[in-house]
Amino acid sequence: MNTGDWWWDQLPAGVTIVPVICTSDKTHLTNFSGDQHGWLLYITISNIGKDIRCTPKKRTCILVGLITCPPKDAKNTDEA
Repeated sequence: MNTGDWWWDQLPAGVTIVPVICTSDKTHLTNFSGDQHGWLLYITISNIGKDIRCTPKKRTCILVGLITCPPKDAKNTDEA
């Protein structure tokens, strides 16, 4: 993104661009309530170098949320 010339043509002088990276990761939640899985959502900025951003001990990713997924054989209880 930083090599594109259109950034500098469209933006006023002195601005800073902070690209955001959103990632997700499937995780196993529990065996006790029907083998549920969820997707963890993380956010980070890409101005951090890849060698630092990909190191777990640096803690450059922030957990934003968790999306739970019901088991495949679960019945929809919201129907009236």
